[in-house]
Amino acid sequence: MAEVIPVRVAIRVRPLNNREKAENSQECVQCFVEQSQISINGKMFAFDSIFDPTTSQEMIYDACAAPLLEKIFDGYNCTILAYGQTGSGKTYTMGTEETITASNEEHGIISRIVDGIFKQIGTSDSYRVTASMLEIYEEKVIDLLCVNRECLQIRESKGVVFVQGLSVHPVSCLEDALKLLQKGCQLRSRGETAMNDKSSRSHAIFTLCIEGNEAKESTMFKTKLHLVDLAGSERLKKTQAEGERMREGIKINEGLLALGNVIASLTDQNATGRHIPYRVTKITRLLQDSLGGNSYTVMIACVSPADTNADETLSTLRYADRAKRIKNKPIVNIDPNMALIQGLRDELASVKHELAMLRAGENLITLDDNQTTSVITKQCKKCAELEKQNHYMKEIKKKNENKEFDEAMKILDTAINLRGPIEEEKDKDMLDIGEDDGDDETSDQTFVNHFTEKQIALNKDMRNILEEIKQKELAFEATVASQTEIVKMRDTYAAEMEQLQAKLITLEKEKQELLSKLKGSSIHHKLSEERRKRLQELEKELATSKRRMGEIQRLEKENIRLQEQSKKLSTELSELKKLRVKMSKQMKEEEVKFRKWKMMADRKMMQFKNQVRKREVELAREQHAKNLQLAVYRRKYEEANACNRRLQMQLAKSTTRTKSCCDGQFISALNDELAVAYSAAEAEVHCQVLIEQRKILSAQQQKLQKMLEKLLKEPPAKRHTGFDLGIESQDEKQIIEEQLKNLDKEIQLRGSELGDIQKKCTKAYSDEQREQLWNALRNLTEAKIGLERLFDATINERRSCLEKDLVIEELKRGMDEMKNFYEKKLHVVRTELENAKTEVGSLRRTLAEAELCYAEQERDMINIWNEMVEGHFDLPENVVKNLNLVKEAANKFTNLQQAFEQRRHELEKSRTRVYHGRMRRKTGPTDGMLPGRSLSESILEESGDGGDLRGSYRIRENRRPVERLGVVTDLGSIFPDEKEENTSTADSDFSYCPTPQKITRKRQSSVTKVAGRRDTFVLSEAPLKKIDMKQEPEDEPVAGCSKESDFNPNATYTVEQCSELDHRSIITRDLFKKL
Repeated sequence: MAEVIPVRVAIRVRPLNNREKAENSQECVQCFVEQSQISINGKMFAFDSIFDPTTSQEMIYDACAAPLLEKIFDGYNCTILAYGQTGSGKTYTMGTEETITASNEEHGIISRIVDGIFKQIGTSDSYRVTASMLEIYEEKVIDLLCVNRECLQIRESKGVVFVQGLSVHPVSCLEDALKLLQKGCQLRSRGETAMNDKSSRSHAIFTLCIEGNEAKESTMFKTKLHLVDLAGSERLKKTQAEGERMREGIKINEGLLALGNVIASLTDQNATGRHIPYRVTKITRLLQDSLGGNSYTVMIACVSPADTNADETLSTLRYADRAKRIKNKPIVNIDPNMALIQGLRDELASVKHELAMLRAGENLITLDDNQTTSVITKQCKKCAELEKQNHYMKEIKKKNENKEFDEAMKILDTAINLRGPIEEEKDKDMLDIGEDDGDDETSDQTFVNHFTEKQIALNKDMRNILEEIKQKELAFEATVASQTEIVKMRDTYAAEMEQLQAKLITLEKEKQELLSKLKGSSIHHKLSEERRKRLQELEKELATSKRRMGEIQRLEKENIRLQEQSKKLSTELSELKKLRVKMSKQMKEEEVKFRKWKMMADRKMMQFKNQVRKREVELAREQHAKNLQLAVYRRKYEEANACNRRLQMQLAKSTTRTKSCCDGQFISALNDELAVAYSAAEAEVHCQVLIEQRKILSAQQQKLQKMLEKLLKEPPAKRHTGFDLGIESQDEKQIIEEQLKNLDKEIQLRGSELGDIQKKCTKAYSDEQREQLWNALRNLTEAKIGLERLFDATINERRSCLEKDLVIEELKRGMDEMKNFYEKKLHVVRTELENAKTEVGSLRRTLAEAELCYAEQERDMINIWNEMVEGHFDLPENVVKNLNLVKEAANKFTNLQQAFEQRRHELEKSRTRVYHGRMRRKTGPTDGMLPGRSLSESILEESGDGGDLRGSYRIRENRRPVERLGVVTDLGSIFPDEKEENTSTADSDFSYCPTPQKITRKRQSSVTKVAGRRDTFVLSEAPLKKIDMKQEPEDEPVAGCSKESDFNPNATYTVEQCSELDHRSIITRDLFKKL
């Protein structure tokens, strides 16, 4: 008779995952491994084995799967199934999705038990192992080891359930089984949900069939090992599944519900001979033998310890608690008749073999000895050839393996060699990235220092060049003077040279004559003496003439040398002058670059200040929103605390109820039970609210933690920005640490409150008190009274819900009306903001055109200046005057830039005012604005003068130095000549508008009309020239936007300032080219 055994149930608690840690989830499960007990929120469960989060895969295999190996080889069917919530670790425990390259520590139950089976089989050929794998996806049975994913049918024959058409594959080792498992897992249905990025969407069953033929006892057996990885139960609210994922989850839950009903039917002690609903779903149909049938079954329930999954964990433990009460009746899968037939067949085969051997012996006796020897020789040769061929093939295989190994090693060495430079380059890039922020923050000061150093070096080089030019010029002048003197001397001594040469020739002739006469005449002694004296005199004169001629030749050589030196000095002087011009150009270019950089730096500085201001506004708004959110959270926390106290009171009241009660006491007890149920339901709602609050607070905590880590990693020099941002680095660190402490406190409060409420909810949903209440009913009258009370309570709750729904609808209607009203106001404000942005854009375009015009004029002036410097001539007086007027025009252009910046600040203020007005949600007009007036008009009125933006600026109001054409001009040095006739008249406004040839645009000018007014301005820089700024007389029309003038906006006006000295236009492109 078959032995009745229960299903063994083990519980595995996984560790907290990263998401749960990030949400600061607390553990609500306590494991008592030695006692094989587990507690969740105070409720205890006992199972066959308990595994805490520190348990390894090997320990689970040794406790759950290893004992089944003996049963498998004894001929019993075995089943191991994993059940639990999605993301609880079922697939990891079973090892369904393992690969061949997985480490030994990560191997699951499947790979370990298959390895154990083949180790026990060893080299025996008495066993045959086959494998198959299927999945149940949306109630469809699909073969995972077949590519064409056709739906298969479940059949039953002689009480055995099987899948028709399921492919079976023989396996001979662990690697073959893992390859089949990997192939099946690749075809298994998986999907991504909010709780698990690789969630299994189907039930998977990996089956091993072992056929054994033991020599002892002449028995044959065929056992099956089912390794089942059930899909996890899901809550759509948590998985956030939609569409196909939602349908999959519904099918999974239906299958698990049917499995739970089968377990409930099998464990129902009162229902003798009750029908077991195996045929409801495919999974229960295939597990028919495993649950209450012919199998040794082990169930591993995987649970999550997080309090956010407390309900799912409690449901899994209850599910497993019911499953351990299932009783199975395993039997050995042996067919006695087949064993007897097989024995007879073996006996017959052995008799036939003996008979064949006897017949072969008789035939061999009659064979010739020579024939026998030849046959043996041929067989030996053939065997030697085969061995030689086998040896040759082994050598080829070895060479190929070595060749492949060498190639692999070469590739590996190459990869290792390349890895070093790549890692170094990566580290270098990381260092560069880490230093980018510091470089960006110090780049401005570096640029200024570099420009200053470069300017100093250029000035020093320029001074050296000028000094060298001066020395060269002095040397050149000295050389020229010497050369001139030598030329004069050469002109003076030219005639003398000719005379000396003629005289020298004459003296030579005379000398020769005297010598001949002295030789021929020896008588006349006195005459010869005179001739000798004359000869000596001639020799002296001849020597003197030769010395004189040598001096003259030396002077000629000196003259040639001085000419060459003069040419060389002239060339060097020319090169130095070119170098001076080049240095001047370079200095001017550097000044232009620095000026452009300064302009861009000022803009960036302004943008940065605006960003800082916006950041302060955003931080204030975020802080206000956080305070409001925290206030709401505290209110909800207080409500949850109050609900917890009410639930505690209801539980305390319900526990004091007596077992025996009359009618009135029964109604009171029923009311108490209903109050407990209502309080528990309300507490569950508050639990979800507390969980969501803890998630949000944990996210904020992580964000602040990252900010603090980033702040601690940054060096102090890098954090310094040069502006007073209101929060220094140390103060910011303290503020963040204080916020982290507050958030940690809030999270701990919610965690403790959540754990307390969950414990009370678990106690409230306990079946013991309800069973005690219903067992107290003695007759149908009491039951009828209880049902009437429940009916009345249901009606009252429904009525209350309807009333609250009406109130909610009314509030929603009011909110919609208020929303529409504020949307209209917001539309108006946005329209005004767009108009302001359009105005800012037009001003920016105007400024860009002015900058372009000025840049072109400045470039032309620089080129003209360079041409004049290269021409080496002084500037005419009218050019100097016009250059001074150009400086004044540049100053006015600077005033225009300042006006534009002022206007932009006003628009920023108006934008901020609009934002504050929107935040205050006022129903009346904005402060400072009258109804029916636009925002821009109100801003212009607040600024004091709406026309200042279009032209008129006072020269005295700007005192900043302005750099133009390499000359620093202080506008404070330009002042009117305040004489007696001008002291009574106030400073008038001037506007200046150059009209270039290439760009013609419409501009407006605001010029105050003064009758015959003439102001004289003096430039403090040399040369001191008086320039008259003449305005139009009163009777002539003046272009502008003053109240008295007739201004045509469609006309083009050009305001020119003329000098009394030349009465010509100040700036034109051909100003200096005509000179």
